[in-house]
Amino acid sequence: MGIIRERPSQRLHHRIAAPLKARIDDRPVRTLDWSLGGLRLVALDPAPAAGDRLTLDLSVPFQGFDVAFAAETEVVRVTAAGEVALRFVDLGERETELLEFFAGELLTGAMTSVGDAIRRIDAPVTPISTKPDANPAAEVPLRRLPLGKLLRYAGYSALGFATFSYLSFLIYMNIFHIEVETAVVSAPIEVVRAPTGGVITERLFADGDRIAAGAPLFVIEDGDLENAIHNAQVNVRRAELDRELAAIALERAQTGLKGRERTLRRQVDITRAALTDAKAKARAS
Repeated sequence: MGIIRERPSQRLHHRIAAPLKARIDDRPVRTLDWSLGGLRLVALDPAPAAGDRLTLDLSVPFQGFDVAFAAETEVVRVTAAGEVALRFVDLGERETELLEFFAGELLTGAMTSVGDAIRRIDAPVTPISTKPDANPAAEVPLRRLPLGKLLRYAGYSALGFATFSYLSFLIYMNIFHIEVETAVVSAPIEVVRAPTGGVITERLFADGDRIAAGAPLFVIEDGDLENAIHNAQVNVRRAELDRELAAIALERAQTGLKGRERTLRRQVDITRAALTDAKAKARAS
């Protein structure tokens, strides 16, 4: 007799074909299946290479709303048909818990696809005999009825029903009932630091716009800077007034010098005339 040794399964998680919405750069892509370790996508254009990193926006539909989160993935392989296999890279704790919850619900039958429902219906069951009982309870005399057993069965049934109801309530509150607050994955907070302090007077972008790195976002009015500019303008105006006053004083000084020069020239002319007259009188005597 020969012994056949089969290789153990290397898959760590169940592969699930339930709907999982994925988007790459705001472009929707179709997923083939997914698990806690990664997912498979249809052919992408352009096709990535093994080892490339892709950032996916994933959302799982559940009870009328989508549970969305972002995931960093790495390309594991690309098949000849163009299918892309990805694995999750550093998936967060909350995202992992969400995927584990949905996978567990699907595997336990809480959420099933149409194909699973059809397979459950087609599963064979044990047939039940339709022949009447050989000793129907209606023909048993009242004195032979097991009243003690009936009372015990009634008590056990009531206790079992109460226990089952309580367990059902606990299961519903802890598994099937999900609060919206626990299904929201918080987005990362980006801190924007201004080069100076002040009051925002104008916003240079609209909601939903894409902003390039280094682009201005707000117009900020700095009170200290405005005061410094105003003081500098006042000092410049004061210097201009001082220059104008100095120019006026210089012009007046130049006008006074010209008047004194004319007076001195007149006095020199008078002195020369007197000297000439004195020389003439000296020669005549």
